[in-house]
Amino acid sequence: MVVGPGLYDHPKRNPRLFEDHRVRSYLVFCEWMRDQFAEVYDRKFLDLWFGGIDLAQWPDMRERPKDIDVLVYDKIRWNRETLVPSFRDPLLRELTRNQLRYEIVRYGHYTLAEYRRLLERSRSMLFLCEHETQGMAYQEAMAANVPVLAWDQGFWLDPNRRLFGTDLLPASSVPYFSPSCGDRFSGIEEFPQALDRFMASLAEYTPRQWVAQNLSPAQSAALYVRAYEKAAAPLQTDRGTATSAVYND
Repeated sequence: MVVGPGLYDHPKRNPRLFEDHRVRSYLVFCEWMRDQFAEVYDRKFLDLWFGGIDLAQWPDMRERPKDIDVLVYDKIRWNRETLVPSFRDPLLRELTRNQLRYEIVRYGHYTLAEYRRLLERSRSMLFLCEHETQGMAYQEAMAANVPVLAWDQGFWLDPNRRLFGTDLLPASSVPYFSPSCGDRFSGIEEFPQALDRFMASLAEYTPRQWVAQNLSPAQSAALYVRAYEKAAAPLQTDRGTATSAVYND
């Protein structure tokens, strides 16, 4: 069996998964997630997989007429009562101070058609999320050739982490990203300088090209087939090669 992705948010949800010897692969969305799961599962059974981004569904919107300088994508999930006034709103004031026109789109509060129209009108995106295992919304923006400035604070902040006795595990809000896609900042104190850098380089970013080279549906399919073929191969054991695995209840 190839299991996952997204079945568990942490490997301690099922630390005995591979005691079922039918399981040959657990799919993880990104490298920081693979590192997290490797603390419990053998890394050789952890295979990377992402959902491909179809450029035909997200056409190049760079040359469309723009009336939004920054589309603020708000996916702040935890402690919103604190983070919205103390973190998000000061960022918005900095946009205003720089005379940048912005609109806010909040995760879970828009339709796909609305999101497409907003991307079409936007010169750039400010992506606010604690962390992502893939982050398809910001990748769809990049596919539309909308550069991204991402809050990337660096750690897994899911409140469930306390259930597993873990803290300060590395994580990223943009696990698939490069300097050609935009820029990042880790905290509010870095934002003014990051914003200046980002806006000064806006015309130089090529996020759509990066998505085409790194996140295509063909690459996604190839990753899954690779995991499937590995799972189907004879299992190497301490006693040699086993042609089948036996599951004991």
